[in-house]
Amino acid sequence: MVTGVADQERDLLREAAEWFARADAEDFTEAERRRLETWRRRSPAHDEAFERVCRTWGATDLAVALESVPPADMPTRQRLHRRRRIRWAAAATLLVIAGWWALGSNFLITLRSDYATATGEQRTIHLPDQSSVVLNTNTALVSHVEGTSRLIHLLQGEALFQVRADATRPFIVEHAGHRVQVLGTEFIVRERQDITTITVVHGVVQVTSTNPASSSIQLTAGQRVSIGPNGAGPVSQVAAADATAWTRRRLVISDQPLSEVIDEIQRYHSGSIVIWNPSAREIRVTGIYDLTNMAETLTVLAKTLPIHMDRLTDRLIILR
Repeated sequence: MVTGVADQERDLLREAAEWFARADAEDFTEAERRRLETWRRRSPAHDEAFERVCRTWGATDLAVALESVPPADMPTRQRLHRRRRIRWAAAATLLVIAGWWALGSNFLITLRSDYATATGEQRTIHLPDQSSVVLNTNTALVSHVEGTSRLIHLLQGEALFQVRADATRPFIVEHAGHRVQVLGTEFIVRERQDITTITVVHGVVQVTSTNPASSSIQLTAGQRVSIGPNGAGPVSQVAAADATAWTRRRLVISDQPLSEVIDEIQRYHSGSIVIWNPSAREIRVTGIYDLTNMAETLTVLAKTLPIHMDRLTDRLIILR
């Protein structure tokens, strides 16, 4: 799927940019260097992402800028600070390129969709059968709800479906070869990097796959399952209030690593957020955060966690 590839490339470039910036730090340790080498060896795509960051850093325009910024009479501490900011800017260039790729993919998907939302936007649509759908940030879908058909194709993103019961017309949501079928219920379908996650808020849903080797899964209220290229994971329990918190513009985090929290916040933030220090990625986070003001949410995280935040531009934030 195009969005999955674009997301993977963007995420790889973001990780590569973080490693690139970290490797220039004075306190970059030998253990971190070994972890960087291990990260690069994960796949050819990992290594290429890091090489792309390095090539961007070596571009003529950036090299000239680096040499011209810190004058000889500038104090050493200030000169180092300016150099560090420019190195971050080089990494940011890659993030911008990754953003262009993602935007290009999103643009094509939006053209195909009947309904779509932009970054940070949420929207409620009412279908002809009196069912409704709440679209979360960066979501697009195609609707075929007419006559005897009630079929939705989720192209990307996340949506909460509130289905009006009709025993003669099952309501079906499809994504990446997976099909969720119900008669009348409330459930959430989310896609990310070829992983489809289904969460049931009320009622019962039946999840099937185009893969004949995969068996169908029945989910009841408070249950969730994620399905990827290797099949379905275990069915887990989830509180309905937490699962639907985004519809109230809240982000509920329970003992998750900072890297996952930032990935979630990134969905609602139109710029790029970089965790400069890889060790900070594992800091555990618990809390309820406001999705209506990402700047304030990031400020709260910086104040309550052992991290520091730098806003290099309105669209580029560094956590270290």
